[in-house]
Amino acid sequence: MSAPDRVVRVQLTRRRDGSYADFPNDPLLASFDPSDQKFAAIARREQKPVLNATDTDWLHHRQALVRNGIQVEFICGCNNDHWFVSGA
Repeated sequence: MSAPDRVVRVQLTRRRDGSYADFPNDPLLASFDPSDQKFAAIARREQKPVLNATDTDWLHHRQALVRNGIQVEFICGCNNDHWFVSGA
């Protein structure tokens, strides 16, 4: 199902080194997944939360993200031991 009237395309400014201008320059986020940085950057700029299901990178960097104005909502909870059910 396509819903182009419900999608807003946004431009993210990049620095000369290719990083996103809206992504925090925080040493504690240096190892944050580069492919996820665009989502964190837009969430920070627009002051909207990121919804995360089972990506542990967001969980491991949670405190640094929050400190930098990036809210993350963990729809499967914050205990990744319970994210996956064996035998399901």
